[in-house]
Amino acid sequence: HQSLGCLAEKADFIGLRGLARVAHDVQCCVEDADPVAEAATLARLARSGERSLALLWDLQDVSI
Repeated sequence: HQSLGCLAEKADFIGLRGLARVAHDVQCCVEDADPVAEAATLARLARSGERSLALLWDLQDVSI
């Protein structure tokens, strides 16, 4: 679960606060040994990650 903390830190650093929060939530579920909550938050992390990537890709198309 160390990589979840790293993901949360990096996401927060680049302004993806929602992704950072969900990664932290998954980390808490892992630490609490709650497999049902872990599965649910992992699914939420996947959805949030996809949305975050889409936002970043859309930003690449914006001219400054």
